[in-house]
Amino acid sequence: DAGAVLHINEGNRVRDDMKKVKITIVDSGVRKSHPAFREDEIKGFTWLGDGRTREEFDDTFGHGTAIYGIIRKTLDYADITNIRVPQIEDGVDEEVLSSLLHYIAENVETDLLNLSLGVCICDDLKRLREACLHLDQKNILVISAFDNAGAISYPAAFPEVIGVTSGSSCRRFRDFEYHPDDMVNLAAKGTVQKLAWLSPDYILLEGNSFACAHAAVQAAEWLAGGYCGRKEILEQFREASVVQNKAYVSARPVQTLFPITNAALFPFCKEMHSLLRFHDLLTFRIADVYDIKYSAVVGADVRLLMKDESAPALVVKNIEHIEWDAFDTLIIGHMGELSSLTGRKELYRNLLKEAKEHQKQIVAFDDLTGILEDEVSVPVYFPKVDRSNLPASRYGKLYRISKPVVGVFGTSSRQGKFTLQLILRRSLLRKGYRIGQIGTEPSALLFGMDDVYPMGYNCSVYLRGLEAVQYLNSRMNALCEKDVDLILAGSQSGTVPYDVGNLVQYPCMQYDFLMGTLPDAVILCINGYDEPEYVGRTIRFLESAVECRVIAAVLYPLDFRDESRGIHSGRAVIPGEKEKALKERMREQFGIPLYLLGKEDEMEELTGQIIQYFEE
Repeated sequence: DAGAVLHINEGNRVRDDMKKVKITIVDSGVRKSHPAFREDEIKGFTWLGDGRTREEFDDTFGHGTAIYGIIRKTLDYADITNIRVPQIEDGVDEEVLSSLLHYIAENVETDLLNLSLGVCICDDLKRLREACLHLDQKNILVISAFDNAGAISYPAAFPEVIGVTSGSSCRRFRDFEYHPDDMVNLAAKGTVQKLAWLSPDYILLEGNSFACAHAAVQAAEWLAGGYCGRKEILEQFREASVVQNKAYVSARPVQTLFPITNAALFPFCKEMHSLLRFHDLLTFRIADVYDIKYSAVVGADVRLLMKDESAPALVVKNIEHIEWDAFDTLIIGHMGELSSLTGRKELYRNLLKEAKEHQKQIVAFDDLTGILEDEVSVPVYFPKVDRSNLPASRYGKLYRISKPVVGVFGTSSRQGKFTLQLILRRSLLRKGYRIGQIGTEPSALLFGMDDVYPMGYNCSVYLRGLEAVQYLNSRMNALCEKDVDLILAGSQSGTVPYDVGNLVQYPCMQYDFLMGTLPDAVILCINGYDEPEYVGRTIRFLESAVECRVIAAVLYPLDFRDESRGIHSGRAVIPGEKEKALKERMREQFGIPLYLLGKEDEMEELTGQIIQYFEE
């Protein structure tokens, strides 16, 4: 992390010109009989909620005693009030914390509020932030500690609060790291230190709570010296730094999709089949479908080609005679194979040039970096995720996901995983659920999904490992902040190596996706020819890699015509007797139901099972 280390000399810091500062500590109370505090006039109260308080505030835990023991260094120029929150040792309740902060803003006269506590998962983040905003508007400086386990927590992460963590460079109580970030502002000494406690009198302990208290001591001195409010105090930390700070590089926002009214599709490929089959999920009308004249589909009805009467009644047209006036957006699928087949390397450039001439929008599934001209004046969208989209690392802190997550994973490629996600999306939306969704196909945003992570064919995700986890975690949190009921996240291809003889067999990106999305429940897509041992290994891996449960499997309806010849024999619909046998085996061997992909009644049953799983 970019930052600087601040060193301040120890010693007597009281000056004649220092004003009295009022400090409020919210914690577990204070052991007033502690040997170090016998001469102190300690005051405070216990918060009972609903505006009710009690005069007694004796500590029964020890944590509040430790925090007071640090902050009492300011006694010569500060007036300290301790507010005890009962049962805080079991974790602070967000409702209790929100109501208390609102109470303090209206009823407690204070200059600085020390919160060596917080929550990682908050159902009503808006109310908690409003309380912090209220305090900030009243010029009350709020300093809060981050979660000890390293996660992003609140209220420390709010921009209205000075958030403090532990810093490896902070070896003394007066050492601080300053970071020009709106979330993690400071680091202080949180390593093992001697602290006043309940029993015994002193204990050796570490944690962000104590780093926060040390930061509060320094901030209180600056307040006593005449500085006022959060911005001025942060500026003091910055100016006192002995190393020039480097500003955090803000993450480039993920590109959003522009409005579309009428679209034309080109070429008539696998990705376009989904758009046609699930056109009811689109927010626009499909006006035309195009392909090259060598494709053998020009002039054919798309419903006949797809064997799906629910698709729009359209005929595939020749791209050489494109009718630009019939649509506002041209959606271009993957073109690598097509360009190679036709030898037309400039196919993209020609289409982009014509779109510019006709002032049409472009949606492309391939990464157009290096193809687009700087002077392109029409809206162009293509999915791409790279390091410019990464948020600041912030000591590796991640969000804890507060909403239930359903993951769709598989044993191989070409199993209809994206089709399944669209089916579940349609079904859950019809039942009135608010769905957040990350899709790994480049067409994800066209279906109204919230995010796209294009890690499939012709991948345009340029993150790997921890960077991928960090990015996905931030996007999952963004969905949680939209207050959705459920998050759907679907992977690509297989999940565990089927063979280890070639690098292509290693599903590293799938593992990154699993770690970044952390599903609570998984739907596993399988093939009729999958070996039971491999299916079992996939289930065991998923359930052991993250804290989740594989609750159901979905069978791809096509199987090899001849298993002895495998892929070379072509595919046919799975016979009814084999489907029945596979369902019985999944129940007996793995204890989960098996559903046939696309079978309407079974897909509804699967949707019901997902709802029931999270209602239990």
